[in-house]
Amino acid sequence: MKSLLTQVIDHYAIHPETLQKTVFILPNKRSALHLRQQMSERINGAGESLHGIGRYVSINDFFQKVYGVDTTGRIPLLLKLYECYRQLNEQAESLDEFIHWGGVMLSDFDNVDKYLADAEKIFVNVTDFRAIQDTYQYLTENQRKAIEQFLAHFRDRNGHLTVDMNTDDDRIKARFLRVWNILGPLYRRFNEALYASGMAYEGKIYRSIAETIKGGLNVRGLLDKDYARYNQFVFVGLNALNECEKVLLRAMRNEGLAQFVWDFSSKEIRDGRNKASFFLRKNIEEFPQAFPLDGDEPLRRPRVRVVSVPSSVGQTKLAPQILSEYAGAPEETAIVLPDEKLLMPLVSAIPASYDDVNITMGYPMTGSAIYSLMKAVGMLQLTLRVKDGTVYFYHKCVREIFSSSIFRSLVDSESQALIDRVLKDAQQYIPMASLNGTALLDTFFHPVTLESSALVNATAAASAQNQAIGRELRSLLLFIGERLAGLTEDDNTYSVHTDMETEFTARYLDAVDALSAFDLDILPATWLRLLDGLVRSENVPFEGDAFKGLQVMGTLETRALDFRNVVILSANEDLFPHRSTADSFIPPELRKGFGLPTLEYQDAVWAYYFYRLLQRAENVWMVYDSRTEGLLSGEESRYIKQLEYHFRFPLQRMTAVAPVETVAEEETIEKTREDIESLRVERHLSASALQSYLACPAKFYYQAVKGLRTEEDVTESMDAAMLGTLFHGCMEQLYKGKELVTPEDIQGLLSNEEFLHTVIRSGICVVAKTLDVEGRNLVIEEVVFQYVKAALNHDLQLLRQSGSRGFRILGLERYLSTEIDGFKIIGFADRIDSYRPGEVRIVDYKTGHVEDDDILINDGNAEQVVDKLFGDTNTGRPKIALQMYLYGVFAHKDILRGDEELVNSIYSTAKLLTEPLPDVEESPAFSEMVKERLHGVLTEIADTNIPWKRTQDKHVCAMCDFRSICGR
Repeated sequence: MKSLLTQVIDHYAIHPETLQKTVFILPNKRSALHLRQQMSERINGAGESLHGIGRYVSINDFFQKVYGVDTTGRIPLLLKLYECYRQLNEQAESLDEFIHWGGVMLSDFDNVDKYLADAEKIFVNVTDFRAIQDTYQYLTENQRKAIEQFLAHFRDRNGHLTVDMNTDDDRIKARFLRVWNILGPLYRRFNEALYASGMAYEGKIYRSIAETIKGGLNVRGLLDKDYARYNQFVFVGLNALNECEKVLLRAMRNEGLAQFVWDFSSKEIRDGRNKASFFLRKNIEEFPQAFPLDGDEPLRRPRVRVVSVPSSVGQTKLAPQILSEYAGAPEETAIVLPDEKLLMPLVSAIPASYDDVNITMGYPMTGSAIYSLMKAVGMLQLTLRVKDGTVYFYHKCVREIFSSSIFRSLVDSESQALIDRVLKDAQQYIPMASLNGTALLDTFFHPVTLESSALVNATAAASAQNQAIGRELRSLLLFIGERLAGLTEDDNTYSVHTDMETEFTARYLDAVDALSAFDLDILPATWLRLLDGLVRSENVPFEGDAFKGLQVMGTLETRALDFRNVVILSANEDLFPHRSTADSFIPPELRKGFGLPTLEYQDAVWAYYFYRLLQRAENVWMVYDSRTEGLLSGEESRYIKQLEYHFRFPLQRMTAVAPVETVAEEETIEKTREDIESLRVERHLSASALQSYLACPAKFYYQAVKGLRTEEDVTESMDAAMLGTLFHGCMEQLYKGKELVTPEDIQGLLSNEEFLHTVIRSGICVVAKTLDVEGRNLVIEEVVFQYVKAALNHDLQLLRQSGSRGFRILGLERYLSTEIDGFKIIGFADRIDSYRPGEVRIVDYKTGHVEDDDILINDGNAEQVVDKLFGDTNTGRPKIALQMYLYGVFAHKDILRGDEELVNSIYSTAKLLTEPLPDVEESPAFSEMVKERLHGVLTEIADTNIPWKRTQDKHVCAMCDFRSICGR
């Protein structure tokens, strides 16, 4: 079956002498390139020569060439619009808040111009009701009804304004009215400013041409600006014409300059049973078809397969299977993406056998890696801190940069070593010195706003700061772009997305340059928000080789093109057809009344795109996401239902399923002699490690044998474990360097609350790795202050009870070790002191929950405690008992002298504030029983015939750091 473009070539290539003076105008650049290439091959053979084949342009380019001015970029237009808006609105919002609404206004102005609507009548002053009534005589009945329906929102039956500024609903109406009432003057002033500056938006170009023609200028005179040597203009594959296009086409038709080729072959379009046929029939009536399409060859119905996939990205995973069915030339197959967010997953899913993949569609800048990276770079500058002359960067921004796929692709081994060190330190604010040392890190991590004394000065002009930021972003983007462009497929960091990200980088650079061209006296934060608002709405068009490889395109890019095999992903209602309603200041009633595009119009256009895409295809796949969760309806496109019920297509329906296979859960891990040798020689055991073994031998294996540790996370505020560390550190700091602590020493500490707070704040900065105490940490400071005071008061009370003039400090955070059954056992004593001769206390600070059964151990309950400690169940296992036993072992080995007695004292912060703390003397019966049972545990650990078992207690698994690698 011949494609539309092939039929055009067949008709016009038979007269080469007239072809040289012919201009072909098509819906878009892609179809124009296709027609030019195919015409060249027909006229000149397979060579590259384009001699004698005429000229090929898109309809938009044609209007710009006729007008003689190119369309101005979106960013300069928005800034010019804001300048005019601020002159008319005394209550104008800031520029960054205006960006979105400015884009809406530009779209409205563009619609008004392309459809030749009267801006004065549309943007009528609602508060001047009499003036509106006076204009009724110039309106059609349809327009009058539309305006009356619109005004009903603001007027009562007598025509009086009913907006009450004191109600929330009416405040919204009042704000709308304030903006609406200046749209007319804004439209005029904006167009005057554009004319004076030599700028233009697309609608302005269209309207200027149409009004020039309606003013009496001969169309030949307009065409002579750029098309003087051409006398035949062929419009191919257009569909929904706006009013400006109709004016130009009528004039060219009347002068005998234009011919028209409408793609109107499909029965589904011709028979009028869908909205697509309406405007096409009107077009053909006014602009007759140059020649009949498809001759006598009947259009065949394609084989249509509909696939339900319970996943969005999962749709792209079907691409290899679908493509494997087609053995022809790759360019005969098109994958259409109504949802552009699937582009990246699809590119990754396309088989490597497809050497050429031609992507021609727009992709949102917000979906690119460069967008996320540059946003993190901007926040890096806004959140930097300076303390004592040192620059610090906020950890979240630093980590976001580190995690960027673009940044990772540029990292060398030297930079990676520095990055690993920064991540290991887990600081909340990272000093710049830690982030410098290589070309890559030096480029990303330096303070832009501190580069010159002028920028540091609080009175410096904001525009100077913004210019500095603009220069920095430009330099950084050039740095990134050069390195991305230098990557090849042989590089380890190269990916299928690298070339696309290079294009994104170039477009981001254009936005920075455009914004930097304006001397904006706004804060740097506002400047960056403004930049973000500008690039956020950008869609970057990809234009690949239109003649080779698998074709990946958006719906609009399919216009005038035909493919043998068509794969449509995201064939869901609201995505295909696209149902999103664009923001507009012009209400639907007025849009309909003044002939502007409405939802019904949009539906008709999309129906045309769909049916003409199918009319010459042989194989069609329509894949949709069937999930029905959250806002997802899982509803298939209306076009699927129309094909099945309206046109009786024999659809083949399929459902994609992902088989779920259960994996046998291993209960044990093999124990080797190397494991035991490592434990004896390279590792050591502690009370907490032995507790891990009792809870789950597999956890002990990962922790003690393999030495695995969880990566330390940066926390904004201190957690329970950090609070305990802080309390330990503060108590150590208060008693550090003292051999004898007297009542006067303690009284001095208690009376100097400022000093206590200083110690605690310093401790928080060290433990939390932050610069200042703020936020939730202020609460933590007060909590620890109360703990410290309670501990000091308890020590003072013990001194008074003992009758001693002071207690001796024998050790603070003292490292202790011994060997049991060939294993090295270690521990740390928070404090070792002595209040009385012949008695030594080991003090352990506990900020967690402490049960009496954990510490009140004597000969009477020793057996019960030991059974719980070494029992099979983890419920009720004493958490401190084993630690107290090991303190006894350490003490008898290295601390006690002669007949000194050992006393354990647990400073539980919860009990410090509510009840007296007991000192617990060593229990010989408890020590003997634990010694025997511990010997059994260590023997079991050393036995290679007993594997590392996984616990059956799921509560232990829920809190385990290693559950992700354990398989539980």
